[in-house]
Amino acid sequence: MKNGTWMLAGLSLLGLTVLAVVPMAALYRLALAVMIAVCWIAVWTLQKRMAELEAEEKRHQEKLLAQQKMLHMINHLRHDWMNDIQVLLGYIQLKKYDHLHAVMSNIMGKLQDESHLAKLGDPALIMFLLSCRTGAKHMQLEVELEKEVNLRQLSLNGEAVCRLIPELIEGFKQASAGENEEGSVLNMQIVPEEDSLLLDFVYQGVYVRKELQAALEHVVRSGAGRSVNAVVEQSDYQEQEAAFALRLPYQTSVEV
Repeated sequence: MKNGTWMLAGLSLLGLTVLAVVPMAALYRLALAVMIAVCWIAVWTLQKRMAELEAEEKRHQEKLLAQQKMLHMINHLRHDWMNDIQVLLGYIQLKKYDHLHAVMSNIMGKLQDESHLAKLGDPALIMFLLSCRTGAKHMQLEVELEKEVNLRQLSLNGEAVCRLIPELIEGFKQASAGENEEGSVLNMQIVPEEDSLLLDFVYQGVYVRKELQAALEHVVRSGAGRSVNAVVEQSDYQEQEAAFALRLPYQTSVEV
């Protein structure tokens, strides 16, 4: 299709040259002008079609990638649940019934965490957090939600908050030691309070301090952080531990 476009463009340019240089009767000039116009219309149509095909191919690839991520998450979650069930069945077979309470408490805790996570109110954010939990290679993400919270129903710019959280997590991920370092853990708590939302992060593991500070400061000062008036509540950087907390004040309506 690209070769056809170039051919039509070449023909139209040749026609313009002939029209400008070669003397001819008015009727022939009109016919040539019509041919040039047809060529340019064809070029524009082909280019538009090529752009549509490229956009369609891009959407198809993005859809395939999203499906692959979804399958990976499902397989990872299935593997985790199978491990819990096998431990449970093992204690039952060994008649170690006194261990069952701890296992069931752990399972119920996981169910509650996943239930709270699924009700954050933003599908893209939920998918991102799940992918970080199940697909992390060098930094494990733990999300703690003591109760259900729908970020879209708070007196905040919900869209900005749902952009801000992934940006902060990516900041920790980029500053961490990398794929060759194992054992890094990022714990995130989302705590809705009376007048604000608290985002509390605790990172444990090797990291580049200057890079993490710069990344977090940039996120707070950028569009998402600015639009929710994020206030740094805590910023503490130790050798292999970092604590960072943001307070997002709720918006209040002003009556005139």
